[in-house]
Amino acid sequence: ANLNFRREFDKKDQLLTADFRWFKDEDYEDAKQFEEGSDYTLNQRSDNTENQQNWFAQADYVHPFNENIRLETGLKATLRRIVNDYKVEQLNDSTSEWETLSDFDNNFIFSENIYAAYVIASGKIKRLSIQGGVRAEYSDIQTQFVKTNETNNWDYISFFPSAHLSYEFPSSNSLQLSYSRRISRPRFRELIPFFSLTDNRNFFSGNLEVNPVFTHSAELGHLKTWKNGTLLSSIYYRHREGVVERISQSDSTGFITTFPINLSTEDAGGLELSFSYSLFKWWRVML
Repeated sequence: ANLNFRREFDKKDQLLTADFRWFKDEDYEDAKQFEEGSDYTLNQRSDNTENQQNWFAQADYVHPFNENIRLETGLKATLRRIVNDYKVEQLNDSTSEWETLSDFDNNFIFSENIYAAYVIASGKIKRLSIQGGVRAEYSDIQTQFVKTNETNNWDYISFFPSAHLSYEFPSSNSLQLSYSRRISRPRFRELIPFFSLTDNRNFFSGNLEVNPVFTHSAELGHLKTWKNGTLLSSIYYRHREGVVERISQSDSTGFITTFPINLSTEDAGGLELSFSYSLFKWWRVML
């Protein structure tokens, strides 16, 4: 479900927008494990119901003071609720009855509420364009294991600054420099503790203690424009903190559990080239 609002004013480029979205999804997984042999006897089974709902609301306002100076600000709320009901059963050979494995039976509820506010100011002085801003986020996270009555709560505030400079040279050349701090939140299956039991020895799970990955990104670029085409060349550097990796851990019985953790940092740099040219009005080449 989507709801959108747009309000234009008499002043050029002054704009107020608001958006609301709601999304619901439900998945059911039924898995069976067979004991290898002449008859491949069914000896283990699992079922998992995942229900997810997302609410998203955002309001943005743009206020131009004049042709060269403008201010942008906004509020945003992202609410997510996940219910994961998981159960594994083992066949008792002596009684021929299915018995629930208590270590793999629970109903997990995950709630994540993220509230954000941002402000961006931009201006132009002759050939120099400047833009800078900051986004603040407050995260409120709650988890609950229904059958064992275990609860956990986390809340924290994060700030994400950004800056962009651009200078226009004669002959349709421009130089651009930018910096930003970003966040990549854990995916759904990186968090839920009940994921997949592939066989009697291997279990894949999420990890409630997985934190978001933060990225510092800087880029220097040159843009050349012609009447029918553009050429963009840039060099970039990115530093990521708390990169998520998967590790495997075995217990005294040889049972192996594979799960994600924030294990490493990552540094990356590179060169990018992008070229586009219109041979005809109806034909454009991009590389």
